[in-house]
Amino acid sequence: KIISFLKYTCLGLDPFILKLVDKNKSNYFLYAYLAISTSIFIVIFFSSKQILFESTFLTRVIVSLIVYIPIHYLFSFSIISWRHTASKKNTLNKVFSYSIRGYFILSVIVFTTVLAYVIIHGHKYNGQIDVYRYQLIENYQESLNLEVELIELEFERSLSSFYDEINDINLSIQNDGVRDIELIYFNNRISELNSIIQLKKDENLFIINSLIDGNNELLNKFKSRLELNPLFFRKLKSSLSESTLYFYLSITILFTVLILINFYRAYIDRESEYHLFDLSLQKEILKTQLIPIIDHTKKIYKENFNYEYKPSYPSLLEINKDKIDSKIVYKSKNELINKLKNAL
Repeated sequence: KIISFLKYTCLGLDPFILKLVDKNKSNYFLYAYLAISTSIFIVIFFSSKQILFESTFLTRVIVSLIVYIPIHYLFSFSIISWRHTASKKNTLNKVFSYSIRGYFILSVIVFTTVLAYVIIHGHKYNGQIDVYRYQLIENYQESLNLEVELIELEFERSLSSFYDEINDINLSIQNDGVRDIELIYFNNRISELNSIIQLKKDENLFIINSLIDGNNELLNKFKSRLELNPLFFRKLKSSLSESTLYFYLSITILFTVLILINFYRAYIDRESEYHLFDLSLQKEILKTQLIPIIDHTKKIYKENFNYEYKPSYPSLLEINKDKIDSKIVYKSKNELINKLKNAL
């Protein structure tokens, strides 16, 4: 019962008709479908494991199911709906419908094959991935260092006004006409400015050191997360340039096309044994359903009407000439109408 249910649900094949045809062939297509369908889920799960490398097992399963269910329904619907396409009379519509369904099926197969290739042969790109990781770390470190340099540059600009004032005071001190009290003021002002500059330098040094410590911590976290990240999409991008991938794709597509052609010939083609049994079964069902309806209709006619009545057509054609008054002559149409109105 389980196998019959799967055949009907996954392949759209009637279990009763399958009893009349070769069971082994239908089992072959069912097992092939289940193998492909299971492989799709496994590939999606292992892909999510690499993409969601920091997530829990339950999260990966849920995400895999969310991605797998629409893909599975698209794949299954494309196979089941071929029976509907075969019933179309317009050749152009039939070719277009077959092309759309074949495109959906092959898209799922190509998608699964590419992901499977990356999962199986991803280790080939470890060297490229290490170089790419090193470049990412360098770029991230440069961005952190640039932030420190910008802060230091902004700090130097903030001190320029103090240095300009000190230079102006030194120029004023060099003037021969400077009085002693002014000289004392200038020296005190220079000392005050130097104290402010030193205070700002200490504050800036504390800020820079704190920023460097924070950046080092961020850099270490970035490195640790990057080491855990398998960089699945980077491997996928690298694999698309591999000729081996397209060789595997051609084999997979050829294998899928052969299965679909055999499935079409076995269960969809009008000359197939399954299709002929299906038509015969539908005819028998129609006969079984129509005979009671016809018998019931005959019964109603017999009960409510004189079913055996046969009118005597010749008697209807006989005319009693004696009842015709030949003396009655109507001269005009209006006179005849008036006679009729007077119930003559």
